Amino acid sequence: MRTYFFTYLCSFLLTMVTTPLTIWFARKFNIMDRISARKVHSLPTPRIGGVVIFISTVILKAGVL
Repeated sequence: MRTYFFTYLCSFLLTMVTTPLTIWFARKFNIMDRISARKVHSLPTPRIGGVVIFISTVILKAGVL
């Protein structure tokens, strides 16, 4: 049970640390979802948010942390 909790906690913390970096990266390189009539959001939104979750999961699965 501790292993699952530790894995979840590490993945959560890694995601929380790398999310602002990913937002900065998306804004710098203009990887944004633009506003249009078909979109729900009212401001440009970064499109690569899932990358952070994927990377943190791969790092933990590989046993790096």
